[in-house]
Amino acid sequence: PSPSTVTVTKLVAQLSASATEMEVSNISDPPWPTTGYCRIDSEIIKYDSTVSGRLLELTRAQFGTDAAVHLNEAIVRESKFFQFGWSQTPAVDIRDPFIAAMVYEKSNLVSIDRFIKKPYSGEIVISATESVPITSNSGEIVFLEGQNPYTGVDYFTAISGRAISDAGATAEVNSQSASYSDSIRKHGLKEVKIDNRFFSDEDYAQRIANFLISKMENGSPILDVNVISMPRLQLGDRVTISRIEQLGISNRDYWVIESKIEYTGGVKQKLTLREAS
Repeated sequence: PSPSTVTVTKLVAQLSASATEMEVSNISDPPWPTTGYCRIDSEIIKYDSTVSGRLLELTRAQFGTDAAVHLNEAIVRESKFFQFGWSQTPAVDIRDPFIAAMVYEKSNLVSIDRFIKKPYSGEIVISATESVPITSNSGEIVFLEGQNPYTGVDYFTAISGRAISDAGATAEVNSQSASYSDSIRKHGLKEVKIDNRFFSDEDYAQRIANFLISKMENGSPILDVNVISMPRLQLGDRVTISRIEQLGISNRDYWVIESKIEYTGGVKQKLTLREAS
């Protein structure tokens, strides 16, 4: 959900391994949820209520961690537990989570403490890290999803996989374009637009644009191939075609630029290949 945030605070007294409540320096600014999870050192703890600087009704040693003694002034890191499902199921080739607060910040502001992925669903636990600044007893707010109103920066968290019936990916392009007169004279005008919310700044978008231009400014043969065996190739794979006499192909490399998989009692895969430059 948006916005989703985490923050940090500190213990103000030692916490025993069996304690069922803890006293912390601040849970009002920024405000902590009345129920939730937190992490201290390597232990994840569930709390079911709060009152005046205390987290109460603690359930210790969550998500396979061990209950332990935690010293005074240990960092208490807010954690978020999410269960998720897929819009199309079952899903395979599930990627690691993409978290903007981990990818684009100089110091990781969040950590992935638990990530379980299954074809129909999964779960993830994300915690703030000890790199999150604490100023005058107030921990900085870290956004997992949503726009930081003070900086205007958008943060995102995403998990992706491939549905068993996949019609390929299409992308409307929203960015900048570049052209070369020689290429236009030979092959006509080509424009690529990419609409991608993970482009957080112009410099990063320009790097992607320059890469695409270098690969696409000169025309390259495109092949559509029907695969009769079990699907093994994925988008971005590079393959070598040793020989197709009818097309005059001999020992040429191709990129897999589109993959379509259908399941109709058997698995069918159709690949679109582009000659590697």
